[in-house]
Amino acid sequence: MLEGRERDGIFETEDSIHFIEATVSGGAGKAREDTKKLFRAVADHNRSGSLKVARGWFITKNEPTADQRKEVQEHGKGQVIAISYSQFQQSLVDVRAYFAAREQHIFGSVQDFSTDAKTPAVPFVEIGFSDTASGEILYVRDIVNGLISAKNFALIGQYGAGKSMSLREVYFLLKDKYVRNATSKFPIYINLREHSGQRDPVELLERHARSIGFESPTSLIRAWRAGFVVLLVDGFDEVTSLGVQGTWKKLKDLRMRSLEGIRRLIRDSGELGVVVAGEQLFRNAG
Repeated sequence: MLEGRERDGIFETEDSIHFIEATVSGGAGKAREDTKKLFRAVADHNRSGSLKVARGWFITKNEPTADQRKEVQEHGKGQVIAISYSQFQQSLVDVRAYFAAREQHIFGSVQDFSTDAKTPAVPFVEIGFSDTASGEILYVRDIVNGLISAKNFALIGQYGAGKSMSLREVYFLLKDKYVRNATSKFPIYINLREHSGQRDPVELLERHARSIGFESPTSLIRAWRAGFVVLLVDGFDEVTSLGVQGTWKKLKDLRMRSLEGIRRLIRDSGELGVVVAGEQLFRNAG
């Protein structure tokens, strides 16, 4: 609430303040009404003597229509910006830059053995996953839809069964949905073998960003905390304590500690969809 009027959002940073009105409507009338509210909020802030820059944002579910942009231009007087939800999200994290970087990096154990290339030349071959609870056969699209609905999955199978290829296909289907604005959530695909021993989920995400060459690790963390991601975690069985000898209990304890980072990442992900892939041996390791 601001001066007795409801606002959809007010966000304040160290040097700026942002007033937000969001709508699923494509009507010009809604754009006119919200823009006037935003302009008054910005103008009142500027008259307050604050040194912080104020900006108004009129955010639409889909691309703003020509009529909506016209209303915002006329009544916002340069102080209000009309923008789609996905465009506004880009100010939090450059998702397309993440996609470009991620796709230059290996996906789990996926490899073209004839050329040693990280991208297989052969097309994806669909396999079914048997639900251990119900016996129902699930396919990649079932997993994708479940992840978007914040369901969690564990893909368990022996080496070479097709877990990484299936998880890679999940990534590309989720990417396609995001690009088409069918969902506001984008996939983060983590090779867990690159994160053995990490205990802090923030450190894990930062290393993931650096390992794929994504230039803004902090923005990836912001997107995760804001609930804009789906987590795809590959290689759960590959997080081991190499070179360590001792009793089985000692090895088990070391493996448990080596998985602390990913356990905390999943636990702290709240209502986000998460899928973890690994071998049968490690189904109870976390």
